[in-house]
Amino acid sequence: MKGRYFLLFALLFSFVARAEDVEVDGICYHLISDGIAEVTTGSSQCSGAVEIPATFTYQSVVYQVEGIGNNAFKNCSALTSIVMPEGLKTIGTYAFAGCKALTSVVLPDSLTRILAYAFSDCTSLKKVQISNHVETLGAYAFSGCSAMESVTLGSGLVEISSGAFQNCTSLADVDILDLASYCRMKITGAAEVGSCSNPFKYATTLRINGVKTTELVIPDGVTEISDCVFFGCNAIESLVVPNSVERIGKCSFFECKNLLSIALSEKLQLIGEHAFDGCVVLNGLSIPDNVVSIDNYAFNRCYALDSVAFGKNLESIGNLSFCNCSSISAIELPNKVKTIGNQCFYGCSQLATVSLPASITTIGNFAFRDDPSLSDVYCYATMLPTAPDNVFMNSGVAKATLHVQESVLELYQATTPWSSFGKFEVVIDEIPQCATPTIALHGQKLSFTCATDRVEFVSKVSFVNSDNEHVGNEVLLTGRVRVNVFARKDGYRDSEEAVEEFDLPKFGDANGDGQITIADVTTLVNIILGKQ
Repeated sequence: MKGRYFLLFALLFSFVARAEDVEVDGICYHLISDGIAEVTTGSSQCSGAVEIPATFTYQSVVYQVEGIGNNAFKNCSALTSIVMPEGLKTIGTYAFAGCKALTSVVLPDSLTRILAYAFSDCTSLKKVQISNHVETLGAYAFSGCSAMESVTLGSGLVEISSGAFQNCTSLADVDILDLASYCRMKITGAAEVGSCSNPFKYATTLRINGVKTTELVIPDGVTEISDCVFFGCNAIESLVVPNSVERIGKCSFFECKNLLSIALSEKLQLIGEHAFDGCVVLNGLSIPDNVVSIDNYAFNRCYALDSVAFGKNLESIGNLSFCNCSSISAIELPNKVKTIGNQCFYGCSQLATVSLPASITTIGNFAFRDDPSLSDVYCYATMLPTAPDNVFMNSGVAKATLHVQESVLELYQATTPWSSFGKFEVVIDEIPQCATPTIALHGQKLSFTCATDRVEFVSKVSFVNSDNEHVGNEVLLTGRVRVNVFARKDGYRDSEEAVEEFDLPKFGDANGDGQITIADVTTLVNIILGKQ
């Protein structure tokens, strides 16, 4: 029994010893476990230049310093510089908050995390280099560092949290050591007004691995530009996005107010919400053919944008996507666009001509509101698009002309909002339609021809019925198939569908498997289609 009590006492003593706080050479440590310690709160009395050792010895045990604990140097008003050792992994919340005399910080390469408010309100800190193994920069980590002039973002950084550089009003220079990694960065809260998660709200100079640049060339191999990564970056004047990029994220280039030109990836599929919102001097735009959707606010407030070439596969344009693009004079939408969002072209004060394709089905609220220069709207849809009465509000369409196809002229004249136009004209369909294909069966081969040259045929073959006939020791299979086909070509509307039915000849083991089954009918169909 005494032995058990002694063992329990020894374990308790060991736990207490490991958990105690000690002071060594003027720095306070919390002993986490045998051999591991972190700097703790009693250190706030330190002054001048302080160098934290990599190890220290206490009661004959050598301890590795792996962290600077929460509040460790908080409001240490006489601290002027701090050097941290290799082996340090974490800087805790508020660790150096309010150290107003701190001018210099050396972060070790071993550091992986800087937690929330770690250096907040260090009003004399002029520069910081985030080491290459830091993965997370906590919320408001450097907020209020009003004297900070430059920051270097290390290659290992994967997340910058809300407000990390808020009120760093002197920040002029940002150096990104690994641009490809930075494009994948997770930046939280940047789209919130005033949050300043990344440092670009204030910076006027962008460096890529130390080299100053105004032309941002995204590295080949990057597939996505993450949300908010260049939010507010006024250093960028031109942007080149390589063909590997498929997605530009939400707010990626929000309010890049000096961005003049962009060259987008041919493989780009999605332009996210607010992606280029507030790029006020952007003056020309070509949307690649693979883009199917432009999200809400994508090019809102691009006041200098004077021309837009839309890709041929675009299907939807989101709410306020081109709102207040006051220099655009003409819009021609490609023949796959089905939906125009609410207020999409609201406030495009120079917009005079709009061409809506035959594919258009839905136009949102106030889509062309406050477009006073509107003079001609061409609508090629033969089925009236769903559109509320307010689509053309305050755009003076009583003096404008609506151009529609003759077959639906009276329908447009009798239906709001189209009936509000002052003049109607019949338009000759400027988008030609492919001729209807002809179908022929020659022996066992099916062929398609079309009066429109170089078309693509889109076909479907289905069984109408199948039958069989016993002849001696064989079964002869036969059947009837229906063939549907239409023709397609870039710059043309799809043709009308052609439909023919054919009786298949009687045949035996067409697929050579030694059996006569319905699979032989399938084989014959594939032969007809040229697939075998």
